[in-house]
Amino acid sequence: MSTNATELLRHHQQVWNTTDSSSSSSSSLTVLFPNIHSTIGQTVLSCNLWLEQWGAWEWNLYLVAIVATLCFATIRALCHKAYGIDWYCFIHAIVSSLGSCACVYLDWYVAPYLTTTTTTSTTATTTMMMMSNTSSQPLFYQACLCAGPMTTLHRIVPSITLGYAVFDALDGLSMSWDFALHGLGTCFVMLYFLHYQATHIVVVFLIMEVSTIFLTIVRAEFFTNKMALANQLVFASTFFLFRIVLSPFLWFQLLQTMAQTKDRNEYQDCFPSTLFGVSVIFGILFHLLNLYWFVKIVKKAKRKLTGTEHIKANNALEELDKTTTINNEKKHV
Repeated sequence: MSTNATELLRHHQQVWNTTDSSSSSSSSLTVLFPNIHSTIGQTVLSCNLWLEQWGAWEWNLYLVAIVATLCFATIRALCHKAYGIDWYCFIHAIVSSLGSCACVYLDWYVAPYLTTTTTTSTTATTTMMMMSNTSSQPLFYQACLCAGPMTTLHRIVPSITLGYAVFDALDGLSMSWDFALHGLGTCFVMLYFLHYQATHIVVVFLIMEVSTIFLTIVRAEFFTNKMALANQLVFASTFFLFRIVLSPFLWFQLLQTMAQTKDRNEYQDCFPSTLFGVSVIFGILFHLLNLYWFVKIVKKAKRKLTGTEHIKANNALEELDKTTTINNEKKHV
C-alpha cells in the first residue's frame, strides 16, 4: 500500500463520505472537486483504492508490461477482428484513455486542493504539504520536483501501453512508414519513462487514445450507414480535440515546467539529463505524425460527406489515401 498521495486521497474520501452523511457535502466537494460532479471523483478514487487493495502500488512495472502483452496476444488470437472490430486495440484504447483521463483529472483538479492534515505517515504529510505549497504552479510541477506518482493509475497505465505497443510496432512495420514510426516510438517512450520510474509524467499523454476508441470500431459490421458516419465524425472530432489541441497543450506545459525545474536538485536527483531532450524530440515526432494523419482524415471526411466515397469504403488504417467512388456503392452495402 502506498504512503504518498493515494493515502491522502483516501483520507479526503473519508472526509467526503462523513460530510456527505451529515448533509453538508456541497462545501466539501467545492473544496476538493470544484465544478466537477461528485461521482467522477468518487469513481476515480474508488478505482485507485481497489487497485491498492490488490497490492498494485508494489507491482513490478516490467512484469505488468509482460502480462499486458500476453493478455493482448490472447485477445488478438481469439477474437482479433470479430464483427469488424480490432478487439485488442479497442480494449487497450478503453483502458489507457480512461486511465489517462483519470490521471489528468487528479493532477489538474485534485492535487492543487490537497491541504495539510494530520496523518500517521510522515511521507504522506510531506507530499501533502508539497502539493499544498505548489497549488498555483504548472500541471507537472509536483512530478518534476520528485514528488513521485500520485496514484497507482499513474504508475501502471503506461506499462499496460508498453505491452500493447509491441503489437502496434509489429503491425506498423507491415503497413507503412508512419505507422511503423508511431509503433516503435511508442515502445521506446514507454520503456524509457518506465526505466527511469517516470511513468507518472508520460501517462497524461495517453489521453490521445480517446480517439482510438472510435477508430477501432470504424469498420464494425453491425453499423448502419448512419451509425458508421456518426462514428467517423466522432473519431475525427476526438482526434482533433485530444491529439491536435489538448496533447500539444499538455506537452507545452510539461516542457515549460521542466525548463523551470531541471536545474533544481529535486529534478536532477530523480531524472536523467536526457529526459528534457527525449520529451522535446518525441513530442515533436508524435505531434507531426498526428498533424500528418489529421490532414488525411480531413480529406477522407470530405470525400465521405460529399458522396465521392462510400461511407463504409476504405476505412482501414492503411486505406486512408484510397478512394472508392459512389458508383461502386452497391459493392459495399
